[in-house]
Amino acid sequence: EALSSLVESHPVLSAEVSIRTRDRGSYTQLVKYPRGHPDNPMSPDELGAKFRALANPVLTDAQQGLVIETVRNLESLSDISGLMSLLAGQG
Repeated sequence: EALSSLVESHPVLSAEVSIRTRDRGSYTQLVKYPRGHPDNPMSPDELGAKFRALANPVLTDAQQGLVIETVRNLESLSDISGLMSLLAGQG
């Protein structure tokens, strides 16, 4: 519910790209919701790749893997202190 109200309170940034070819052909594509929006979600693999790209400067590959695995099993954690330690690069 909180995510829904947050999404509704911020305008959606759509994009349209048109390409004209030398033979005067034309191709247009409209993306109403950007990748990662609730109406155009990323796959788990895409999300993991984005996390790795952003975390690469501060976490090792092994640390990134531990964070991804921990987040995938978030519901089974009794508390998040271990996750917080991993995110701080202490795992």
